[in-house]
Amino acid sequence: RGMQAKARFLHAFLSVLLIQQAWRAALVRKRYAHALHSIVRVQSLVRRRQARTSAALRRSAIVKVQSHIRRSLEERRYVTKLVVTVAVQAMIRAFVERRRFLRVKKG
Repeated sequence: RGMQAKARFLHAFLSVLLIQQAWRAALVRKRYAHALHSIVRVQSLVRRRQARTSAALRRSAIVKVQSHIRRSLEERRYVTKLVVTVAVQAMIRAFVERRRFLRVKKG
């Protein structure tokens, strides 16, 4: 009779241990899943920020390159206009001087 009671107690004790073990394992799995979800969320936020920063830097670089190209084109246009203007002025001065020279030569 004492052996049966001891066996029942041992069986009940082992059953309680198994239940506790299963419960603790479930809690650990739940905590792990929550931690994993949190880590994935943080990684997502970090990657999103990195992507935005990278895109902003790329955009800034593109704008800077476009600005330099526009400035360069505008500078070329200005230099071309300046050269043409100086050439026209030189031709007008030459024309005026030629007329004056011919007047002086005649007169």
